[in-house]
Amino acid sequence: MEIWFLPPESAAGLGTLALFALHLYAFLDCLIRPTNAFVAAGKKTKQFWLILTGVASGCTLLLSNVTFTFVIAATVIALIYILDVRPAVQTYRGPRGGGGRKPRGTGGW
Repeated sequence: MEIWFLPPESAAGLGTLALFALHLYAFLDCLIRPTNAFVAAGKKTKQFWLILTGVASGCTLLLSNVTFTFVIAATVIALIYILDVRPAVQTYRGPRGGGGRKPRGTGGW
């Protein structure tokens, strides 16, 4: 059973594959962020963004052969998450300072 509506070697198939990778990246990044970070940053809830980015990924994978409008809408959702929400929640480290990477150049040797 073939999922892609166009052969991957075609330009449209590669474009759809690239957009799916972008949408999947937004979903997986949302998945690893702490739940409290979204509300603390004022960016709705983690569940809200998981549903939106998950539906965006699913639309690209399954409905791109119906109409490209779904893919465009999914791309807008993914870009909003990546360019607006992700930077805001990325700085949140949790109540005890954990849950994120340490900035370079602080402490240590």
